[in-house]
Amino acid sequence: MERVIKESMAREIYEFKHDDVGHTLIGSWIPGRYVQVFTHWDDGTKPLFSRPTQVGGFTTVMRCDEFGLTKLNAPEICGIRYETLDEAKAGHLKTVERYSRWYRF
Repeated sequence: MERVIKESMAREIYEFKHDDVGHTLIGSWIPGRYVQVFTHWDDGTKPLFSRPTQVGGFTTVMRCDEFGLTKLNAPEICGIRYETLDEAKAGHLKTVERYSRWYRF
């Protein structure tokens, strides 16, 4: 996990490094308010997420705690689907920028 401070409304932004397109934790200036932006690309070869008829990417934004853990019944704030890997990468960055600058969570 790498801490990244940017010019934004957010107090802190953490980028997690793993195999998915992107996983970012954004902390608000209000204590205890965090959202995570998670973008996953499914090319049909990963058995955990793969569905035979659906290949593509998706981004979800959910409220979470400071460790990036969500409640089991937590609703999605935002959900976006992508057709190509390049769209998914660009969409993740755009969503992180949007929620770190404008979203008052």
